[in-house]
Amino acid sequence: DLRESALALKLESFSHAVKSGALMARGMPRFEMLTDDEIRQLFAYIRSRARAVALGNNEPDTGAPTPAHL
Repeated sequence: DLRESALALKLESFSHAVKSGALMARGMPRFEMLTDDEIRQLFAYIRSRARAVALGNNEPDTGAPTPAHL
């Protein structure tokens, strides 16, 4: 779970692991085709989910807007 990984604390480390396949032995493929901008966006998303978990919101993000009344 990258939300809890030290790897997701620094963009440079995260980018290297994603592009090079440094975690292939753990089952994560390499994504050498991603642009630097796409990796920054992915990094920001993972960090935002890590913050949500730390604040007690461990529900998966479906990408759908959450109704304000729920």
